[in-house]
Amino acid sequence: MSSKTVSVTIDGEDWAIPVSYRVAADLCDAGIDPLRMAISAQNTGSLPITFEQLITVIYIGTKRAGCKLTKDDIGEAIVSEIGMVAALEVASQILTLIVTGGPDAEESNISAKKQSARRQKTGAA
Repeated sequence: MSSKTVSVTIDGEDWAIPVSYRVAADLCDAGIDPLRMAISAQNTGSLPITFEQLITVIYIGTKRAGCKLTKDDIGEAIVSEIGMVAALEVASQILTLIVTGGPDAEESNISAKKQSARRQKTGAA
C-alpha cells in the first residue's frame, strides 16, 4: 500500500504529513469530519474551515509525522511564518486526499474502468 504525504515546512524543518486512516480518525476525534467537510464544500463551493480547525488539521498531521511542536507552536508558525493562505492549501490537500484517496486511487479507478470496457467489448463477464 503506497503512502501519501503532504509537505509543510515549519520552523525551517520539512514535515511529510501522512495521509492515513489514523490522521482522519484523529481529526474526527477533534471534531473535524473530513467527509462532512467535503460534502459541504461540494454543495457550497467553498471549504467550511475555521482558523482553529485549520491549525488543528496541520497540528494533527505534523504530530503524526513525528513533530513535537505544540498546537500553540503550530498556530504561531501559521500566523508568523507559513501564512494563512499557504496553510489553507496544506490543510485542503490533506482533507482532499483523505476523502478521495488521491492520485493512486484515481489511476486505479481509471484502470478498472478500462478493464470493464474491455470486458464489455469482448463479452467477458
